[in-house]
This record gives sequence, C-alpha cells and structure tokens, in this order.
Amino acid sequence: MAPSRLAHHLRTLVEADLVVQDCIGRQIVNCVDSNAMNRTVSFMTCDCYVGLREQRVWIVSLASSIR
Repeated sequence: MAPSRLAHHLRTLVEADLVVQDCIGRQIVNCVDSNAMNRTVSFMTCDCYVGLREQRVWIVSLASSIR
C-alpha cells in the first residue's frame, strides 16, 4: 500500500478514536484502542441488528402468504 494511502486510512481511524498515535522521537507508533474496537464490534454484531431477524421472518411470512 502506498504510504499516502496508508496515512489516509490511519488518519481516518485516529479521527474515529479506534487507533491511538504516539510519537517516539521521529517515529509515529500506531496502536489499536482495544476498548473502542470492542465497543464498535459489539455494536456491529449485536445492537446494529436488533430486530433484523424478526423483520426477515415477517417478510418471509408475508411473501409466503402472497404466493
């Protein structure tokens, strides 16, 4: 990956508070904020899909009754 593309993606992750940057001398060290990442993954796997299964069951039932 080109350095400019990597910098762009890292900057986006830093702005989202998913990655923390530390300067050590002339180097920048990037670390994942594991608590923030866990909250994001939890949201994406649980909270984001609340009710989705019920909607899908309702839609399938509705489609079956139309046939």
